[in-house]
Amino acid sequence: MATIQVVLACMLMSTRAQTQASQLDSLYAIGEYSKAIGLYQNQIPNTFNERISLAKVYLAKQQNDKALNLYKLALNKKQVLKHRFTYAQLLLGQKQYKLADSVFTQLHIDYPKNAEFVYQLGLSKKPNNTTTLNQYFAKAITLDSTHFRAYYELAYFYTKIKSYKKAQETCLKALKINSKHKKILGLLAQVLYNDKAYQLALEYFKAFDKHYDVPEFMLNKMAFSAWYLQDLELAIQYYNRLLQIDPKSYRYHQNIAKVYNASGNFKSAMRHAFSALRHKDVSQAKIYYELGLGFLGTKQYKLAVSTFEKVIDETPSYELAYVKLARAADLWHQDKSKVLPYFERYETYFDEVEDADYKDLMLRRLSDIRRKLHFDSAK
Repeated sequence: MATIQVVLACMLMSTRAQTQASQLDSLYAIGEYSKAIGLYQNQIPNTFNERISLAKVYLAKQQNDKALNLYKLALNKKQVLKHRFTYAQLLLGQKQYKLADSVFTQLHIDYPKNAEFVYQLGLSKKPNNTTTLNQYFAKAITLDSTHFRAYYELAYFYTKIKSYKKAQETCLKALKINSKHKKILGLLAQVLYNDKAYQLALEYFKAFDKHYDVPEFMLNKMAFSAWYLQDLELAIQYYNRLLQIDPKSYRYHQNIAKVYNASGNFKSAMRHAFSALRHKDVSQAKIYYELGLGFLGTKQYKLAVSTFEKVIDETPSYELAYVKLARAADLWHQDKSKVLPYFERYETYFDEVEDADYKDLMLRRLSDIRRKLHFDSAK
């Protein structure tokens, strides 16, 4: 009789657990997560289904630690594939890389042809900077040629070790399957940029720009690429877009001033140089230099001289500032005796500097001025 009572009690408990698990699933299905958790406010779920169902609720509530504990309890008793996979992913998300590695390793052993398991195994090894990391992502691609996340991770791995050619090849293989894949298209453009292949990088940046919103850091690289390729109009377009994002960036104002100076639009260059000065409160030598070029280009030689002086005051080794200062003075003064000190100043500072870029030009002009002054005094 006692045995029957025990059996009946067990059956009743099992029925209650099943009913509660079913109720839990129903509440989970309609998003009533708080009510679902409330079912177990004063008790701990005992059955596998209850633990797994409650773990899913905690995941939905982003209470990952509680979900993780329930998966550990449940999976100690019953190894169900889909739940092992969820558990491993949760470990990975919680940065428990060693445990995640062990679970994914076992999953990969049990299911060696599953591309996702070997891909996730690679992710679990990333924090250890494993030198053989590429083999996991490459294998995932072998198992599933459309596994774009594996393509991305493989290309990123090659990028990180500066194996740019392999990174490019990996991205191009993926883009043959899907030419508009966002992450891979963006990565390829950046890989080419890092490899200083600016022309090709700009083509892929443009392709990305055609389909997606370009993040600021990428737009900055596009602007530099256009500047490097001397597509000044395009560089100005990109810097203007950057200024729409961050109108107080002294660096963007400074860079667009440089582009405007190169294009001969000195007034615009000065406008942006002044803006850069307003927004920068530390070293301003480079900005003053661009402003000085603007004054020089618009034949405001006196202002150019005083501006280049500011550059040199702040950065005494700024060779080009000495060159442009002397040039502005040369254009400003008819009396070359007033010009002589500017060229002699360059000579004093750079005569012993072996790799000075403008020494021949400056010393030649200095010699011409001295010769002219000598002949004028002899008349």
